[in-house]
Amino acid sequence: MKLIRENKKLFLIIGVFIAYITFLGTPTYYSDSFYKNYLNKTNKQLQDFGSDLKGMAQSFSNDNNIKKEYINTMYDCLGSLIYTQKADALFQATLEMCKNDYIANKNNTYYNESWLRKEFSPWNGSYRPLEKIIQKYTKEAKSYEHLNTNSTMNFTDKRPHMLISIDFRAANIGGYMLNRTMEAKVDAKTKEMYDLK
Repeated sequence: MKLIRENKKLFLIIGVFIAYITFLGTPTYYSDSFYKNYLNKTNKQLQDFGSDLKGMAQSFSNDNNIKKEYINTMYDCLGSLIYTQKADALFQATLEMCKNDYIANKNNTYYNESWLRKEFSPWNGSYRPLEKIIQKYTKEAKSYEHLNTNSTMNFTDKRPHMLISIDFRAANIGGYMLNRTMEAKVDAKTKEMYDLK
């Protein structure tokens, strides 16, 4: 008891840490009707719900007797089609397209743009992994200002990727603020960044 009283703070911190790790390890369960909340939203609107897309794929698959092994492919299909199909098409039609691909056993390769977009900041729209590199190599890191981020998908290249460019301002060695741009390609399947310029 004396050990616990003397180290009360330490035991409290350890307890909180264990609870947090346990929470992170608990899989999220989605009801079979979860996806129905989004049926009447457009593909464009669904782009704002990317964090829920995995749950939609899971619940739709369960509700439509789609094999568990296909859930990740369903997620990739949805994450691709909400960006590549008509923006004003209803999500219900997008779900049916993915289901029809499953039924037809098409074995398509989908490039999940929604998954790639998880790395974009919800506050300023910057691509966080590239922004970290920029900040690391900026002479005056505190002077860094994000201006704009642009991205485009390229499926025709031998290595399908998202091309990302960040416009920013930062001070040079002399302290003068300069506008610059840095771009990189992000592999559509692995998120590996390459061809930084």
